[in-house]
Amino acid sequence: MKNAIPILTPLRGIAALCVVFFHARLILFPQWMTPLQDYTHFIENSYLWFDLFFILSGFVMMHVYANAFSRDKENPASSPPSHALSWGQFMWLRFSRIYPLFFITLAVLLVWESVKSANGLGFYGGALFESWGVSGIPAFDGPFNRFDALLPNLFMLHGITETDLTWNISSWSLSVEWLSYMVFPFLVPLLLRKKLSYLTPLLFIAGLCVVNASKGSLDATGGVLALLRALSSFVLGAWLQTVTLSPRRQQFFNHDITLLVVMMLSLGLLHIPTFTYHNVIVVTSFALLVFVAAQQQNGKPQSSCYWIIKSPAS
Repeated sequence: MKNAIPILTPLRGIAALCVVFFHARLILFPQWMTPLQDYTHFIENSYLWFDLFFILSGFVMMHVYANAFSRDKENPASSPPSHALSWGQFMWLRFSRIYPLFFITLAVLLVWESVKSANGLGFYGGALFESWGVSGIPAFDGPFNRFDALLPNLFMLHGITETDLTWNISSWSLSVEWLSYMVFPFLVPLLLRKKLSYLTPLLFIAGLCVVNASKGSLDATGGVLALLRALSSFVLGAWLQTVTLSPRRQQFFNHDITLLVVMMLSLGLLHIPTFTYHNVIVVTSFALLVFVAAQQQNGKPQSSCYWIIKSPAS
């Protein structure tokens, strides 16, 4: 693969749009939620796009940083490469990239709660929340922007310390991804050992099965299960980046039809109602989608599928 993997960026954009619709459905069109399920479960299942983010993140981290944490495979006791990073350097690079925008978003929400508090305004989240009796709650008391959850949010630990969504509600995923970064440098040498590597997908798909069995789905957004969900998908993505293909198999995966079939498989699975371990199967299809997408543009002109995927996110 080339250093740049252009098709993964629009794929991330599509996933982000689907997550936005998943969250927005509660406020923008709550009256359509049940009727829509007579036709498709795509929006209701779109919380699974978070797992695509985790897979993509693991894949890209391995693509960019594998050499920085690897040692000579023939001599594991050898010195690290000259371009190696320490754990602290790696964490600082990740922190400086993700925390500023996270902090700005949190600060904006904090200012908004302060304005509400000063003017005696309570929470209002639309007709659906009002029908649930979740309305008029004083500022800093919830249901999301709670004062007691502010400190864990400042340290990006709310993904495991809070069982409910708090403040920037979608940032639970950033929190557990941040925790996944902490163990990533230690996993790289293990993932690069071919004799052990093929156990990785089985181990972490089993992790997803544990989450699914505990929750009835993969919709775990807080606590240990949320971390297990994120770490399983993240490491699965990192492992995928280590897979090498023969020229013949590379040619098979580097094809519009292969990419289109895998895309349709993922979308089709999101469309249907959930069943036992449906969510795990969807995430496995996402892993395959990321892998196939990453093989594109390798030794061929930009494909039509690339432009189809790229257009909505441009």
